[in-house]
Amino acid sequence: MTALAFLVCGIFVAGQSHAGNIEHGELFTFENKHSSFTLEVDTAKLSRFSVQVTYSTETISAVTIKSAGVSLADNVVTVSTNNFGQGMPALLTGTAPPGPLTANTTYFMVKVSDTLLAFATTYAQAVSRDTINLLTNTGGSWTVTPLALSLGSAGYVWTASNDGDNWVTVGSSQALTALSATPASRLHDWGEYAYRFLRFTFSGPASGAIKLRAYLSGRKD
Repeated sequence: MTALAFLVCGIFVAGQSHAGNIEHGELFTFENKHSSFTLEVDTAKLSRFSVQVTYSTETISAVTIKSAGVSLADNVVTVSTNNFGQGMPALLTGTAPPGPLTANTTYFMVKVSDTLLAFATTYAQAVSRDTINLLTNTGGSWTVTPLALSLGSAGYVWTASNDGDNWVTVGSSQALTALSATPASRLHDWGEYAYRFLRFTFSGPASGAIKLRAYLSGRKD
């Protein structure tokens, strides 16, 4: 039996095949998730399936930036660890940070690598990696602290399609604020599924980060 392949943000991830025509596997998992995203699944090989979605809150620690770690040439700063989600808002504090950054101002983080950060003025600019050009480095050290978790309108909705162009809602929108416990979990069971494609559209929190994962279980006839 051949393992299924799911298209996850442009990357194919193999599911697991088992005896009895059962298919199951991790559909996606995102740590420290802040950004919004859309994921599509080709369900042609399944006659029945369900998806379990779980989420939990995540604490992201503040990081310290030292003048020696500022690169004006690359417009990045070096930190010891970088758990920021892409586009996550954070408060910059300290005296005379690298210009044109200003102290006590909220910026949107651009995660260049596990040890490199860049800054953007807006969330949209952070997602597109339109970073702020660093022009001066006056010495000293500064702190970048993520804003507290605010779910706002964070949530997701399932839509379906047979042609990949026209989509209909097949599950009511799920607001994360309605899932009072954390970790929280919800099962979406479609039984005899009538469409070729399934789309998961997620809207990220206004600030802060969560862990989000989905687990698929299906059957072939």
